[in-house]
Amino acid sequence: VTVISTVASLIGLISIAVVISSFKNAMHNYALPQGDIALFMNEYAECRSNTRGIIGYEDQDLINQQVDKHDDRVKNTRARYEAIHETIVTKEGEAAYAKIKTALDAYLAKEAEIIEIGAIIMKDGKEIDRFQTFVDPHRKLERITTELTGITDAMLRGAPSIEEALPKFIQFVGDRV
Repeated sequence: VTVISTVASLIGLISIAVVISSFKNAMHNYALPQGDIALFMNEYAECRSNTRGIIGYEDQDLINQQVDKHDDRVKNTRARYEAIHETIVTKEGEAAYAKIKTALDAYLAKEAEIIEIGAIIMKDGKEIDRFQTFVDPHRKLERITTELTGITDAMLRGAPSIEEALPKFIQFVGDRV
């Protein structure tokens, strides 16, 4: 009976060790990246929020604060994405990472560039006025920009520069903000 109990205990311990090893492997290769991806997506969303947050401010100190927050979020976004890279274990994952990283780098490099400005004034749930203009960046758009926005170089040809468009937009908005 003692021998059977000892063997059963050994089998139980070996089973626990295998389960723990499998669990650690699964957590390292599968579960942790999901958390990293969620953290990355959150940083990315905050980065974009800080970019949009600049609109409507007239106080240069507030604008500078938003710009600083944006720049910090860009750094955090890149750091979170690098953390995902450390968890990749397959060639397919590495290839997908490289494609996404290329697109992300291009997007983050261009994301502050304004190519369209628009606003709709609503009253009692109905549109009463609208402003929309494309903005010419004076250079060819990146392919990722066109893919994300649907805006093409042809659509921007002849559009006003940001220096021309922004005063018109501010005049349209007036004291309604």
